[in-house]
Amino acid sequence: MKNDIIMIRDNRKRLFEMMERVAGMTINENLSLLPPSPPPGFTSDDFMSLDDFLKNDEVINEYEVDDYTISNKDDVKSVLQQRHQEYQKGIPLTRDRELPFLFGKFVEGIVDDEGNEWDLEKLKHEITKHPARLLSKPEKMAKTNAWSVSLPATVGIIFNERIQKFEIVITCPKAGRCKKDCFAWKGNYIRVPDVSLHRLKMLNYVVNHWDLFEKRLLNEIESKELINTQEGLGTLIRWHDSGDFFSEKYLLGAFGIAEKTPNVQHYAYTKSIGMISGQNIPPNFFFRFSFGGLQDKLIDKIKTPYADILYPNEFENFIKKHKSTDTAEGGWFFHNDDAKEGLRKYVANKYGVELKDVLYVPELEKIQYDSENSIPKWTVIVTPKDSDVGGYRKDVLGTILLYH
Repeated sequence: MKNDIIMIRDNRKRLFEMMERVAGMTINENLSLLPPSPPPGFTSDDFMSLDDFLKNDEVINEYEVDDYTISNKDDVKSVLQQRHQEYQKGIPLTRDRELPFLFGKFVEGIVDDEGNEWDLEKLKHEITKHPARLLSKPEKMAKTNAWSVSLPATVGIIFNERIQKFEIVITCPKAGRCKKDCFAWKGNYIRVPDVSLHRLKMLNYVVNHWDLFEKRLLNEIESKELINTQEGLGTLIRWHDSGDFFSEKYLLGAFGIAEKTPNVQHYAYTKSIGMISGQNIPPNFFFRFSFGGLQDKLIDKIKTPYADILYPNEFENFIKKHKSTDTAEGGWFFHNDDAKEGLRKYVANKYGVELKDVLYVPELEKIQYDSENSIPKWTVIVTPKDSDVGGYRKDVLGTILLYH
């Protein structure tokens, strides 16, 4: 930090004059401006010189503000402009996943009355409305007693009410190749305007009104729990069918909610592995680490519950979707019985597990589950028509999802 120190020392007289003028403080100019050693808990590796900071492109493009990471690659008006141009030209909005998703017709409604200039007050008004509900039930969870907390996938826009400024928040800070594979950039998330807008409202609510978010979410969870208990069912809360834990403060807030609902099972797929490792995780909160992020090397496939994706070139010789078929089976069919066993063998070989421990979801659902006395054992193949039962069961080591 030598250059920084020189910069300060060269201007210390002006600095002292300013402090005296503003605060009426008498300054001892003989005092050192820097402590003799780093503060407790820090080392010199935790600090970066101004020169190094300015040379570091990654730091310039993504930097910490308060408790989350924002991107300064694009301001909000340029995002609106690009998304609007894509919509007018018929370019799929899923192409650029480094920018927040904004539904085309929604963007058209953010112009002023003359249609010439972006009306950011309209944008602010729409995304800062408090969500009508906090829990949702995506299609894959429809067959279960599970509900989800959803955020925008990969990146979203907020209006920071504390500083009165728009920010672009990275909601999946450890996403890697999964950005192009993300299931949340498909289906209803991008087809239905209300779904994508709901996720933007959720993100704004979390960042700006955590206390209200926590109180309302607890009320909704307790309501679901009451109904499920009457039906003899447990209650499951999945954190993020889209989005991820984007800050430690948010993560610890989720832990607090889990601690206040001890009879509810919370679970999450996550790529924020480094943030979670070493945390005091509540006993009713279960994590499944997902491959495809920037911290894949931290996943121990022998001991740690994980999730991974199989791509079409790996499974199309065994199973395929017949688009002209609309059945209760979802249109996904194995070519024959041998193909079903063939895919099972392929997964066993790829992930280095015993063939007898590779199951399909319907087979897993027939096995009695004891959440209190389970060790990760099964590797479960999840087809697009299947429920998310393999995600939250602690006796499942790996969930292998077929890309669709």
